[in-house]
Parts: sequence; structure tokens; C-alpha cells
Amino acid sequence: MEELKISVALCTCNGELYLQELLESLAGQGYTPFELVVSDDASKDSTREILDAFSATAPFSVRVQGNIENLGVVKNFERALSLCNGDYIALCDQDDVWLPNKLARLAERVQSCESGKGGPGLVYCDMELVEDDLKRTGRSYVDDQGLAVSHEDPYRTLLVQNYIPGCTMLFSADLLTYALPFPDDTAMHDWWLALLAALTGNVCSDPSRSVLYRQHGDNQLGSAPRFSARNVLSAVMVMPALRTIQRNYRAATAQAIAAVARLSDNGVVIPDDARDYVATLSDSRFTTLAAVFSGKVSREKLLRNASPAVAVLTSGRG
Repeated sequence: MEELKISVALCTCNGELYLQELLESLAGQGYTPFELVVSDDASKDSTREILDAFSATAPFSVRVQGNIENLGVVKNFERALSLCNGDYIALCDQDDVWLPNKLARLAERVQSCESGKGGPGLVYCDMELVEDDLKRTGRSYVDDQGLAVSHEDPYRTLLVQNYIPGCTMLFSADLLTYALPFPDDTAMHDWWLALLAALTGNVCSDPSRSVLYRQHGDNQLGSAPRFSARNVLSAVMVMPALRTIQRNYRAATAQAIAAVARLSDNGVVIPDDARDYVATLSDSRFTTLAAVFSGKVSREKLLRNASPAVAVLTSGRG
């Protein structure tokens, strides 16, 4: 296998509680990264001290960039990505733990992924959900969320729903040609990257659970089983749930329009069904509703089409 120069892009913000375990798992990778690039979002705890101590002994280059003011998760990852010098990039969250084979598996998979189709490749793995003290649960993130293992045309799902957490992905740095700078309509950094990869190159999965995904109260995005008390309560509370559906739909819609515009400006040939779907977003809500169920786009489960459908019907458009 060809040796890849992999940059690990880590964003931190007041991460002292779990950061050391994450850093130790990076140092323990069987496939040594080319560099670790950290963008710290104005931490007020001992995060910077932990990073500085780690950089003195790490088996790879460590560069830490500190933000004077808090940028937020999306802009912080944008900054970290802009500083990466590797040919491939792996995103990293401050509170997870990588199993020793993670980079090795994804490095091997991304090369076969790119050989099957032109354009930048993006690969992702599964995760095991763990308690905040890293107690193993044996639960798979993919299974817990009812997600498909792989997708024939990933962009059809990614236009309306993200299913690839950033901490599971490794992608070609060529993707940044299209991805940076992030537009104002970026719903989330990992979703934006996955969508552009699906529209310009190839997205492939690896079934391994190579990340321990810590569940705690401060997760940016946690994982709850589909029929958990949290999700059942959300469904019962109709108005708050409706507002969430509408907000998610608006974010997905704005991001899809931004993606097609960005790629069109760069001369990328976009799949006809993706272009047609985005074109319907400025038409009547019933035209858009037809597109939701037509196969141009698809949610992970058929019933989940109800979410964008409800959002369309309550959007106030003609």
C-alpha cells in the first residue's frame, strides 16, 4: 500500500476533561499521521497546556493555532482544514478515542475508493458508543441510528441528511479545492464535506467500529437509539418537533443550493437528478414534495421521508 501523508485536523474548545485520552489514541495509531493540526477555539481551561505537553513528545508534528475569539465548531474546523499540509485529512473530535487500526484501515480503503471513480475520495467507518468513562456498550452507531451500511449514490441521501460523522472520515485534500471557504449556508462542516465528496468523487464505507464515540452531556451531536425516551418525547411534543423539522429542512435546502452553486462555478458536472432536485427548491412546495418521494433524493428509512415532506408542506411556499 502506498504511504499516505495524512493530516489529522483536531478542533478543541475547553476540552481538558477528555483530551488526553484522545491524544494518546492518536499517538498509538499503527499508521502514523504526517501531522496533527489543532485549532483551539479560545479555550479557557488547561486545553492549551495539554496540547503543548503532548507536542513535546508526539511521534509526529503537532501544530496548534489558537483563536482569539470563539469561532464556533463550523468555522473552527474550516480554520483547521486551511492549515493542513497532508495529501489526505482525517477529522478529529476532542472527546473521542481512536482504536489503533483506524487510520490504517481508512488509508487502505481510500485508495481503493478513489481507484473506482474519478475525483476526490472520502471514506468513513462505524463507531462503538461508549459511556463517558469509556465503558464499552457493544452498540454500533450505524445500527443505533438505523443507517444503511453503504449507498449506491450517496449524494441522494446527503442532499437532505448527513449520515457521516466527521470523526469517522478520511478524505483527499483535493476536496478542499471545492470545500473552502465554507459558505455561510454550511449546515455542518462534516455534512458539507461529505456532500461535496459525493457530488465530485466517491464516498465509501468501512464496516469497522474504529472510534469509541463517547456519550456525555456536552456532545455537539450525540447518539440516541431511534426509540429512546429522548426521541419518543420529541415526537410527542408536536410543535417543538415541527420547528426542528422545519429548521433542519431549511438548513439542508440552503446547503444543497450552495453546493450546486459552488461546484457549477468550478465547472464540475453535477448528476442530473441532483441538479433537478435543487432546481425544484425554488418551485412550488408540491413540486419539491414530489422530488422528495421520486427517488431523486432519499432519507435513510422510508418513514423518514416524512420529515422533509412535513417541512415542505408547512414551509409557507405556494
